Amino acid sequence: MKKVIRKAIVGAKKKKEKEEKPVIQKQTIQQPIIIQQVQQEGFRREEVKPKPSETIEKGISLIEAPSAIRMPKLKDMEEDLTKVNIKYALIPRNSKNPYAWAHIKWSIADSSLVYYVYEPELTEQEKKLLEKIKQELVEKLDVDFTTLKKGEAKEYLVEKFKEMVKLMAKDLPIEKQNALLYYIERDFIGLGKIEPLMQDPDIEDISCDGVGIPIYIYHRNPLVGSVKTNIMFETADELDTFVNKLAQRCGKSISVANPLLQGALPDGSRVQATLGTDIARRGSNITIRKFTKEPLTPTHIINFGTLDKKLTSYLWILIEYGRSILISGGTASGKTSLLNALSLFINPNLKVVSIEDTPELSLPLPHWVPTVARTSISEVGAKKIGEVDLFDLLKESLRQRPDYLIVGEVRGKEAYVLFQQIASIPGYETVLYFDNNCLKKTAIENLKFGIQYNIPTLDPFTGKVSTLPIKYKIKHRAVDKLYKIITKSGREIIATSAHSVFTYDGKIIPIMVQDLKVGSEIIIPAKLPSSNEIKDLDLIKMFKNIRVYSPELIKKASKKLGFKEASKIANVSCISHYYGVNNCAIKSEKFIKLMKKANIDWRKELKNIKVKFRGGNSPMLPAKLKPTPELLRLIGYY
Repeated sequence: MKKVIRKAIVGAKKKKEKEEKPVIQKQTIQQPIIIQQVQQEGFRREEVKPKPSETIEKGISLIEAPSAIRMPKLKDMEEDLTKVNIKYALIPRNSKNPYAWAHIKWSIADSSLVYYVYEPELTEQEKKLLEKIKQELVEKLDVDFTTLKKGEAKEYLVEKFKEMVKLMAKDLPIEKQNALLYYIERDFIGLGKIEPLMQDPDIEDISCDGVGIPIYIYHRNPLVGSVKTNIMFETADELDTFVNKLAQRCGKSISVANPLLQGALPDGSRVQATLGTDIARRGSNITIRKFTKEPLTPTHIINFGTLDKKLTSYLWILIEYGRSILISGGTASGKTSLLNALSLFINPNLKVVSIEDTPELSLPLPHWVPTVARTSISEVGAKKIGEVDLFDLLKESLRQRPDYLIVGEVRGKEAYVLFQQIASIPGYETVLYFDNNCLKKTAIENLKFGIQYNIPTLDPFTGKVSTLPIKYKIKHRAVDKLYKIITKSGREIIATSAHSVFTYDGKIIPIMVQDLKVGSEIIIPAKLPSSNEIKDLDLIKMFKNIRVYSPELIKKASKKLGFKEASKIANVSCISHYYGVNNCAIKSEKFIKLMKKANIDWRKELKNIKVKFRGGNSPMLPAKLKPTPELLRLIGYY
């Protein structure tokens, strides 16, 4: 009896919640598309017979898709996806009798939702006629459709199509002519099989994983999400041809030698494709990332719950006062959308320069200079001809005197210069200092040499505020040249001519970047253990390739193990070479292995051990190094 009462109470609560909770709906466009609920077995479009006076003038309209569509009330379907049954027009939009339309419904065979695309059905005879017309158009057309505007291309294509129909099938009914023209425009002007998907504004991603695999899409409706479609490329030739077509639309080339493609379609959609070679086991694959036609605004970002009003206001203030902002996140987390939205806070009269590997940004700013990297046109040996990478664009952008510099994606070496620009402080920035126990404010450029300024500082470890004197003021002149330093280990350092690096010659001394020569030695940062208090640095533990000079310990190990056994364990021809002869130092890994086999606790003798970073007569350092504040700052500890 108790169980029955408990179930009745739970059922009553659920019913009350359904009645009280508002139904969640997506935003609607100005002219929403009516979504009809249809039978589970499917929907059939009724063809409207044309009037005798109807003629083909401009063909089927491949109109621009709106930014959003009205979705049905799906709150009641959240617990039962089998009830999802959504239908809407794709080509043309807002049509009761579209030539292409979408139907999202539950598939019993797949046990999941499936995105079905329905297009005009053709008989075998009509399919042959369509292929014949296509072949004639390919042979006779002498125009590149990618160079024409969509309107001009359609008018030209319709005119040629009408001529072909008159010659080949002048008695073909008007509705069949319209159906054939739809396929002609879809394949010549559009993107073939996936054109209906490209016209759906509620699709974010289109993914083709290979030959004979259904194309998957990611729907903006969270209830639908990632679902497969009834579209696929059936042969490798068909898919490879389509990949080459995508490359042409992106203004790039793809081949067996260079099988990877990154580009953008004319509508701004981002394309990543891999040609079916030895690196693509299931054949060519494609991923298309679509963007909304209308850019998102900060108001959208707040309404979506991405940012609240306080955080948005704070970012507005940062942008207004020229502070640097870094947006990071996972794949498809909304980084580009947020960046586009925040750009609306920039004064439209200020100059903005953007740098991207693939064009994604769409800034609604009049004083905006968008730049995009370019791959090499050809290669001569190791030299790439015509390549313009992000680093090149970054160097040039600094000469354009932008008020705002936006880097679309930061992946590698361009980050070095980016962070150098972020770290540089303009001379007009102000600092607080004490003058006769009174706190005053002045611009950095007004600080005079020879006068001691005491400023309030925050200790990052203790959180306490203290007063410390300013030791140095380094003024960098305007960037006119950048240097790339490549170390022996392959590490790259990008710096301006005014920046200093450090070398070691018995003591740490600074050296200007422009004074470096091939073969010069510099100190580079190393990773340190994460601790607030470091009493000493164990260089043997910190550096894997360091050499150890400890004749006494090596002699001791050789005596315990025997001369031949010690040489074998250390993997050296003669262990006696490291008894202090010519200051020879053994590699640290060999030294540690030898000490372990001899059961010698060498760390107790660390203060008596010396190390070298190179062989020969290179200078030695104590293996146990006492750190100073200057040294810790130098190697990046704080």
